[in-house]
Amino acid sequence: MEDEEDSWLTERQVSSLWPGVGTQSVYLNAQAHGVRVRSKSWMTTTGYASKMWYHAGDVRRVAAQVAARPPLKAPSSVPCCLVLIVLIVGLVVFLAVVSDDGGGAPVFVR
Repeated sequence: MEDEEDSWLTERQVSSLWPGVGTQSVYLNAQAHGVRVRSKSWMTTTGYASKMWYHAGDVRRVAAQVAARPPLKAPSSVPCCLVLIVLIVGLVVFLAVVSDDGGGAPVFVR
């Protein structure tokens, strides 16, 4: 059996020890508090996959500090995507207005 100095925890385990820190932001909080991290990457049929582990002693050492302040959150990609969608739609509308030279279907008047 490994002693605590040589044990490593997964993101899910660290998230359960650090209140308010979700699995997506464990890495940011670990880096901010000097927690040792190790990772393993491997090739799959769809690209690279990876897994990270966090040093158990470090995680427990900084647990009180993490709980004392608001956890760091990973940046959200939603606002960026919304801005891109609005820009693309705006560009399409602009091009439709600019390219409309009034030469639509002819109207015959008697």
